[in-house]
Amino acid sequence: MKKLYLILWNLFLLQSPIISHSNTIKDSTRASLRILEIEAQLTFDDVPLSNYSVYISCNGVLTDSIYVRHTHPVYFHFEANDIYTIIFRKKGFLDKMVMVDTYMKKKLTKNQEEYTFDFDLELDPLASHVKSGYEDFPAGWVHFDSKRKDFEMSKNYYQQTHDD
Repeated sequence: MKKLYLILWNLFLLQSPIISHSNTIKDSTRASLRILEIEAQLTFDDVPLSNYSVYISCNGVLTDSIYVRHTHPVYFHFEANDIYTIIFRKKGFLDKMVMVDTYMKKKLTKNQEEYTFDFDLELDPLASHVKSGYEDFPAGWVHFDSKRKDFEMSKNYYQQTHDD
């Protein structure tokens, strides 16, 4: 059932008019530039975790997976104008998903600086306060804010899906 939700979520994102801009960009403007570095730390009760899996999809296709044995932050590098899904999975905890949208309205150059974004992701035990039916919703959505001219995370998903 969880796989079905993830497949449906990725299909929704690819078809969504809100996020579909990454699929409609002309090939000449699609840059294969590394635009964003994310530093992620997985925690429980503010204590860094180890021994978990990470799955990365780009535009709905699984592109990479890693197993993290240490408690240090994990670094990811993303290219411009794509939609990424990062799923964190640890035994005894609910999976956590973060969506990353690297679309930027501004023109990119070959010498484009790479933005950095850091986040701590608190895992929920299997018996947690997540509202029924919302277990597979993203914990956050990282996107470029054109007003701030930087990447930020919208945490509305988390706030709407937890009973805290």
